[in-house]
Amino acid sequence: MAGAVAALLVVAACGDGGSGPGPRPQPPQPAAVAPVSPTQSTSPVASTVQARVKVTDASGAPLSGVTVAFSVVSGGGSAGAAAPTNATGETAATWTLGTRAGENRLRASVGSLAPVEFTATGTPGPAAALSVRVQPEGARVGAPLATQPVVEVQDAHGNLVAASVQVTASVSVGTLAGTASGTTTGGVAAFTDLVLTGAVGTRQLTFASPGLTSAFATVLLLPPPRSGTDRADEIVGAQVRVLYVIPSDGEDRGFDTTTHIAYTVASFQRWLAGQTGGRAFRMDTYAGVLDVGFFRLSRTNAEVKSQGAFVRNEIERQLSVAGLISTGKVYLVYYDGGSTYSCGGASWPPSVPGRVAAMYLHGTPPGASCGENTFVTAPDAFPRYWEFAAVHDLIHTLGIVSRAAPHHTAAYPAHVPEPEDLMYAGTAPWVIGPSTVVDVGRDDYFGPALPATLPTLDKSPYLASVPASFWSASLQSAVAQQGAPVQAAGLPPHPPFPGAP
Repeated sequence: MAGAVAALLVVAACGDGGSGPGPRPQPPQPAAVAPVSPTQSTSPVASTVQARVKVTDASGAPLSGVTVAFSVVSGGGSAGAAAPTNATGETAATWTLGTRAGENRLRASVGSLAPVEFTATGTPGPAAALSVRVQPEGARVGAPLATQPVVEVQDAHGNLVAASVQVTASVSVGTLAGTASGTTTGGVAAFTDLVLTGAVGTRQLTFASPGLTSAFATVLLLPPPRSGTDRADEIVGAQVRVLYVIPSDGEDRGFDTTTHIAYTVASFQRWLAGQTGGRAFRMDTYAGVLDVGFFRLSRTNAEVKSQGAFVRNEIERQLSVAGLISTGKVYLVYYDGGSTYSCGGASWPPSVPGRVAAMYLHGTPPGASCGENTFVTAPDAFPRYWEFAAVHDLIHTLGIVSRAAPHHTAAYPAHVPEPEDLMYAGTAPWVIGPSTVVDVGRDDYFGPALPATLPTLDKSPYLASVPASFWSASLQSAVAQQGAPVQAAGLPPHPPFPGAP
């Protein structure tokens, strides 16, 4: 009995809840993140900054082995991964600023603790290049650019650098007038009076400064502003004047102030010079380029079309009444109206008096729609219908092909019978393209062997020699590859030449 009691006492003693080893102590926890390096700084763009922080516990003691997350908040750039905090509770990230000048922000955070934010202002680097801030626009021959270019100095990353440098503008083709050179203010050069001259077409402006990469701008140089009068001639003597004419109720497509007529004339001039060994029409010019005039008829499109075969006559009559026909000039009219007779018309002196050849851009002769034809889209492009037709009818206004020409066709006055000839008319279609030539055999209207009394192109005062660079054989060969035969209808072959006895 006594042994049982002793055992019970031992058991009771073991289960009386007395003290033992107790719970394991917890390690100190991060309580705060504080900056060590400055939170505000200024550095060049794309440079590196050390962002250093310190992590402490609730008692303010530093903590080691804590992972701090560094993340870019704004400004671009990047932050490298940071090592856990060291024995002093510190760690740092290498912060690469963004490439744009201005504010950059970086956040350092540990869990849900209040983060630390660093702000660095990125400043531009050294001047490296020029850049066009405002693109030039509204270029017309001989007139100031409607929108003048503004150029700025930039660093390698495209930031404005407030440097003072000399900037000079130049143009690839033609000439550039006005104040083409100046010094930047606050890194910016604003041009105010640049004027382009030269052939109509796309031009490249270059802006340069010593030691800096140049900047470029492309601008489309258009013809001079519209003129309803014949501006002062730049050449003396016989010449061809070009006009854009519309009926009183016609749509004004502005072909006198766009590239349309400038390009079509340049195209047929190159082709003609290549055919004649360097002779082309003497064109009326202004500011060194083709001068295209404008005129609105006093009659509607329907009223003009009612003239039938004599639309050209009505156009010439109104031009004459308006005082726009001058002795010593012949006229090529691009009429943005219709005709039910043909796609164009011409005088043919002396049989058909007059000084005007006209293209009817909306002509609808039987079996044809002239409006389906399009102008070339570049000045050195191979001629299409309107280009060949214009040369064809301009030649008529010079009295060619004469009735006295050896192969003049009596059934189709003012023409020759060879289908590949520019001046062909007959029962077969007029096929135009690389095989089209001026005077097959050189025996009707162009060539030194023809009688002195016969009207020919080589003797006409309306043609003159042009530079070889304009029509060189190599250029002609290359351009001809663009051409493909085109069967033309309506003009020519002409219906019976209106007015020819």
